[in-house]
Amino acid sequence: MSGIDPARELTHDEVVEMGGAFVLGALGPADAAAVRSHLSTCTEDHSEIAELGGVLPVLAESVPIVEPPAGLKARIMAAAAAEAVLLLALIWVVFQGYAAFTLVRLWVTHRATLPLYNLGEAIGVVASLAVAIRAHRHLGRPEPRPFVAGHWRLGQLYKNADDPALFVPTRDGRRWTLNFGRPVAGALLGLILALGVLAPTLLIALALR
Repeated sequence: MSGIDPARELTHDEVVEMGGAFVLGALGPADAAAVRSHLSTCTEDHSEIAELGGVLPVLAESVPIVEPPAGLKARIMAAAAAEAVLLLALIWVVFQGYAAFTLVRLWVTHRATLPLYNLGEAIGVVASLAVAIRAHRHLGRPEPRPFVAGHWRLGQLYKNADDPALFVPTRDGRRWTLNFGRPVAGALLGLILALGVLAPTLLIALALR
């Protein structure tokens, strides 16, 4: 029951019906005030409301505090970073595909300009910035790690098969980089490169048919 007439006094049965919501704090201000007003003057038994109020602290204390799994944060961050990488790859693969297709059409039709090329490039830049900002909000700044020389190849490539994280902070701690000790890192990079090369090539082949 909600939105009661503040000028009307509640009955005993109405207060009993609203007791659970009243104890949980789920009533609106007017309804809660009406219940309190009734309880302050009612001569009938409302012990059920007091009992409900006594149960709530017990329930709060009986709920166990569950710590999240140790690798949960790393998995969430890896998923967010992988999504950002794939979206960026998709944006520029689509742009490259359009450019390749347009170049072929330009060659076939002997036109002197690429229609909408600059607009497509601008859209790609804006979309990339949007993806980067969204990823930064999800990932935040990397937490600094102690430098271990054996985990870095050529000074910049992180490789540690014992580290479960797919994305790790760079040496200076300002950005994220791949952990090339994980096979999926090489697969992800290979997929992006393959899409960047194969997609435009396929479009060119289709345009020349």
